[in-house]
Amino acid sequence: MRWCKTAALFSLLLVLTITAAPLHAHGGGTPRIVNAELGSLIVSVWTQPDPLETGTVHITVALSEAVRNANGRVEPGEPLLNREIALLMRAPEATTFSEIIPVTHENAANKLLYEADFDVATPGVWQMTLQVEGAGELPFELEIQDGLSLDWTLIGGVALVVVVLGWLLSQRRKQSQSIESMP
Repeated sequence: MRWCKTAALFSLLLVLTITAAPLHAHGGGTPRIVNAELGSLIVSVWTQPDPLETGTVHITVALSEAVRNANGRVEPGEPLLNREIALLMRAPEATTFSEIIPVTHENAANKLLYEADFDVATPGVWQMTLQVEGAGELPFELEIQDGLSLDWTLIGGVALVVVVLGWLLSQRRKQSQSIESMP
């Protein structure tokens, strides 16, 4: 009976671990563009998860004024919070942009950043263009890998069958031991 309880607990933990969705924090991620000048602005872009896979992709954008320091180098200044930003997406093999995603403060954990979540179904190199109101466009590429797609229902079903079979075998073994011990 002890083996059966252990197997049941292990199977339950296995199913919960396998089927748990990964958590992605908002704000930050893998840097894709760092302090790029776009007109009079500085733009930085991060993405999650790492590596990028088919499914949901998260993008974070920081937008600030471009300020010249004492050495004449351009650095990020005060964050800009009042610009409209859109992400134009072109799938691999496509000739035109197929989606336009608004990048806003609406769902941002840090209201100094612009963020968006979007779904990508096709692996490959995607052409992206970040459009910033009043500043212009900033093109970049994202390489999307084919995400691991497992049938979690099937895996959970198999684990359940293993647990039930283990329980049935232990019950059968108990019955045969109790019959043998009878005088």
